Amino acid sequence: MKSNNNGDGSSASSSSNGSCASCRHQRKKCGRNCVLAPHFPASKKADFDLVLKHFGVKNLVRRMKEEPDMEARKNIIRSMVWDAKAREDDPEFGSYGLNQALLKRVEMLETYVMRGTYRWCNDMNLQMHQNNNLRGAEPGGAG
Repeated sequence: MKSNNNGDGSSASSSSNGSCASCRHQRKKCGRNCVLAPHFPASKKADFDLVLKHFGVKNLVRRMKEEPDMEARKNIIRSMVWDAKAREDDPEFGSYGLNQALLKRVEMLETYVMRGTYRWCNDMNLQMHQNNNLRGAEPGGAG
């Protein structure tokens, strides 16, 4: 549906001009060459606002233009959104704090697995030792 200007700066449109979150933020029409449109549709405004707050539009657009591969762009956006959310959750340490917490968790799980493996090996060794002792004590085993 075509947009009609109401004279007060607002417009009546059923499609809300289809602008991405970035173009809406900048109050401009979203063109064909908008590098952020595929990554920040209007429905992802919250993610865009977080990235905007922590990185800025200029840095975001620059990173997108530096990378021609669409799949790599998706990964960059995912990474920037993740980092921005981590900074929101933990303003002091951000993604570094989250990485450190994950590393501690991995170390704890590795220790847990190693202890379990050690116990399992000891149990198997003990079982084999007991089985060998039982075989030697079988009747008719020795001449």
